[in-house]
Amino acid sequence: MFGFSKISSFLALFFILFFNIQFVYGRCQFNELEYKEYSNWVHNCNNCTCIKSVPFCQKIQCKYEPCEPGKLLILSDDQCCPTCQLPKNSCHYEGYLINHNTEFSPKICTTCKCKNGIMECIETCQDQINSEDKLDISIETETNNQRKELRNLKTRNKSTHKYSFELKTEEKTQSICYHDNKIYQFNSTWSPLKCTQCKCGYNSQVDCYVHECPHLNCPNGIEIDPNSCCPKCKPIFTCQENGIYYKDGDYWTSKNDPCLHCSCLGGKINCIKENCTQTQCKKNELLVTRSNRCCAQCESQMNENCDYYGKLHYNGEMWYTKGCQHCSCVSGRVICMNVQCESTFCLKDEIIVQKKDECCITCRKPKSCKINELIEIQENDFYTTNSVDLQQKKSTNPCKICQCINGEMQCYTKSCKNSKYPTYAHLNVYLNEKKFINARTIPFMTDFIKSINKDSFVYVTSGPKHSSLFIEDKKINQFKINDIALSKVYYKINEDIEEKIEMDYVVISIMSYDNKTAYNVLIEFELLKSESEEKIDFFKILKKDENLLPRSLKHLNQEKNSNKNKNLQPRKTIFIQPGESIKLTSSELRPKNIASGNDRLVYHLVSARPKYGDLKLKKVFSDDIVPIGWHKVNDLYLEKPVDEFVQSDLDNGNVWYEPFNNFKINCDNNKKLCDDQDQAKYDHCMFEVYIEGKPNDVISKEIIHFSIQNEVINDTVLGLEVIENQITPLTFSNFDIAGIDSSRDYLIYRIIKTLDKSQGQLEHAANPGIPIDTFTQADLNKGLILYHSPKEIGVNVREFFFTFVVTNDNRSDTFPETPFHVKVLPANDQAPIFKDPVSVINMLQSGSVTLPRDIFDVEDPDTSLENLIFTIEKPPDNTVIELRSKGQRYVISKEDSFTIQEIRDGTFRLIHNGAFTQQDLFKISVSDNKHISVKTININVQLVDNIAPRIYERSTMLLSLKEGQTKNIRRDNLAYIDDHSSPEEIFYKIKMKSKIQGRVLNRDKILIGNSVFTQADIDLQNIKYEAPQEIGQNILTENLIFDVMDKEGNMLKDQAFTIKVEPINNQAPVVDVIQEMKVQEGGYLIINESFIQVKDVDSAKEQLNVIIDSQPSFGYLENIHKGM
Repeated sequence: MFGFSKISSFLALFFILFFNIQFVYGRCQFNELEYKEYSNWVHNCNNCTCIKSVPFCQKIQCKYEPCEPGKLLILSDDQCCPTCQLPKNSCHYEGYLINHNTEFSPKICTTCKCKNGIMECIETCQDQINSEDKLDISIETETNNQRKELRNLKTRNKSTHKYSFELKTEEKTQSICYHDNKIYQFNSTWSPLKCTQCKCGYNSQVDCYVHECPHLNCPNGIEIDPNSCCPKCKPIFTCQENGIYYKDGDYWTSKNDPCLHCSCLGGKINCIKENCTQTQCKKNELLVTRSNRCCAQCESQMNENCDYYGKLHYNGEMWYTKGCQHCSCVSGRVICMNVQCESTFCLKDEIIVQKKDECCITCRKPKSCKINELIEIQENDFYTTNSVDLQQKKSTNPCKICQCINGEMQCYTKSCKNSKYPTYAHLNVYLNEKKFINARTIPFMTDFIKSINKDSFVYVTSGPKHSSLFIEDKKINQFKINDIALSKVYYKINEDIEEKIEMDYVVISIMSYDNKTAYNVLIEFELLKSESEEKIDFFKILKKDENLLPRSLKHLNQEKNSNKNKNLQPRKTIFIQPGESIKLTSSELRPKNIASGNDRLVYHLVSARPKYGDLKLKKVFSDDIVPIGWHKVNDLYLEKPVDEFVQSDLDNGNVWYEPFNNFKINCDNNKKLCDDQDQAKYDHCMFEVYIEGKPNDVISKEIIHFSIQNEVINDTVLGLEVIENQITPLTFSNFDIAGIDSSRDYLIYRIIKTLDKSQGQLEHAANPGIPIDTFTQADLNKGLILYHSPKEIGVNVREFFFTFVVTNDNRSDTFPETPFHVKVLPANDQAPIFKDPVSVINMLQSGSVTLPRDIFDVEDPDTSLENLIFTIEKPPDNTVIELRSKGQRYVISKEDSFTIQEIRDGTFRLIHNGAFTQQDLFKISVSDNKHISVKTININVQLVDNIAPRIYERSTMLLSLKEGQTKNIRRDNLAYIDDHSSPEEIFYKIKMKSKIQGRVLNRDKILIGNSVFTQADIDLQNIKYEAPQEIGQNILTENLIFDVMDKEGNMLKDQAFTIKVEPINNQAPVVDVIQEMKVQEGGYLIINESFIQVKDVDSAKEQLNVIIDSQPSFGYLENIHKGM
């Protein structure tokens, strides 16, 4: 029995292990999820598969898909590739149709968003301060501009090193905060640095918190994750292959064999071999194995594929470039287009998950977090507590704030009474100063030094943003606590830091003695100027470069009429996109008077090589060995640069022109040169053609031009909207295609697919009524090409299209076949239409201009102009519209209406109010009582600022104080204002001729000749005057002489600020006996200052009285002054 029981137990254990192994073997562990055998899923735009417990993924390859009329190329939130879709739903707002993905402000303090038919509007001003009396300002204000200026009066709270506004009440007040040169609303939170959160609290108090780290238990040690706020445990690597370590759950493809896919599971490596099926390619296809792919696939021949910035793309491929642009390879041509996003913003109940690229975003529903299964917090919301225990109630001054992020709580702490260690320190640092981080500058570092092993590590978790931490001039991102004890670690400002930067931050993680807890400490550096930097002359006026004119485009066929080169045949200009290579064929380089099919022709490149590209031979890579002189471009092609080739190379499509990827040069000191680089680049190749073996017998000279565009050609949808039975001129703007230069009059447009008779026809103005199928760019530019719409189309809108190609010198296509869509509207139900839907008016600041009447030009096929009503839909913000009619003047406001007759009889003028804004606009509508059209008139305002700052009318320009007293120079003592400059942009420069006995200080620094300070320094009460200790008995009047200038360089010279110092009678008079008095018996002696002198530094002699304490014993004193 005993043996049988033992065997039974063994068998039971075997079956348990066996079935468990089988269960695990049939599933894949991937990204903390489990997938079944042979299941497929998408992860980060990769197609993944589970085979025998091994997951392997390959990047999704997007395919080109031409869109049907009415559909757009849209990138959906849950898709990796753009697809052709119907446009998303629009929204209705007060009778207006708002497009999908539109964000607008219909009125002040309101922002609306339209997303797929859903309209969401929110109020944006509810948290702003509505009352001006919350600021402690003693000066009464009379205008809105003055009130706005007074909002900039910021005072420095030296005890907390934060900025705040002084409040009238001593109670806790909800008020705004000023921190690091920015203003924040009450109760708002922001992150000045990764791993930190700051909060605007009561009484303008700013509290900054640092990320709280969890307790660790790491058997394999810890490591720093640059994307995390805390150290984390080092992963335990359980698998190794080819010297590379993998942890449990990792998967990879072997570097030596792209068909071998492996995973690490339970400390063991499990690999599978990918099997490839036999593939039979069609005619004109090649079997190609791509890099990093296991199996070969059929791809198009060489002339159907595309070379884009040196990378091979096969026919039909689509790929992302930048912004919202995707490019496709279509029959050897690179076509690029902008896609529309399903989402460009998220609604208030959605969360931004990630950006797929630089254009589109992804939205999802928010997740919530629970605290102890009792309190539920919505995502991105904060929970505050005055205790380290989250169960405690909320507090107005919390020690901890926690935020719900993606379903998990992330907490931040600050220094509180019950905190084990402080978490915040503030240090002032000057330019070129080494600010050491030690127990002297940060006293609480003593606690860490005493309680933690001196060899414990300190890690730089986040920041600094504008500099680094150093030890012996070497940047560091980790050090030991003993380095702090020995004062080795320091911070230093970068010398090239921007002027406006005021603060910098760093978060350090100090490891505990047992290496299980990380204490994060936020160190805030306030960046101050040194004395040497304050002496910089800010009074420099930037001169504008008036030579920056646009470059004219020049053709490079200057030798066309030269007798010396009479055999030189100028050919077409080929338009090339950035990163595109172009194949040269016999159509571009076929010599005249030479029989076709002559394979012995040699084309030799003469003169200089191309300036912006290179001439290359390309061929299919068929052998394993690369021939000498050739190099492998990709899996399919070989190439080599050449300066001559033969006719067979040309006929086989092996000759290519390839622009350089980057032909920009350094133009930092030449703005005109930089502007020129943004223009299209023109290049050319010149060849001598001769029979092989006879290089001296040149039979022809050939030249070909290239135009390298400065932007990618878009897959533009061209079209026209007209009314039935109407003749409409077509202009170059209707054929506005990137890559087609409308200045080239010799370009020829050939109609490939023509219109039926019922669809209208294209005509030439010289021969009306006769259809045409060819026209030139010159005809188009002159408006000679007409479209005659059908006479009658019925009651419904109809759409037609024709296709065309653009050719050069009637030789070969320079642009592929392109559709032109025509939308014909019935004439019996038409809205009035402005001839120009957008107009531009230029005017001077504070000036006026008359509106041209053609701004109001409209067309309405079924309503007379006299029956149309014009209305101001949106008035301009800084401009008044005035109607002058029959000797009267009327101000036109919002919703005011007028007729075409009032337009004809009167004059409309725009009068600018002088605001310092360069852009303004107003909108007008026209209505036939059934339909409405709206037009926008943009106003470009040329700013005029040649007025220097002026004295603030409430400033006395006087400071009075007592001797020995120090007093702040306030705004009511000294202030200049400027309509176009803020207090920070009004500069005072003390003149050298200012000779004063007292001292002027900016904070604690003495200001001398050539010193500079700003009006903001005065407003912040940083400027003070220190009077002499003793000035005698007279009032001391001092004049501080200075120049004052605004940001535009407008200056007031030799301004004077008067300082009156009054004496204080705080010194006792002094009596000195100079010599002994001698007098004869019976005689008399006049007592004067030669015998007795009375002195008082702060009293006049007339104010001093001499009192006789004791009379002489043998004589008497007599005052012989008349009247005494």
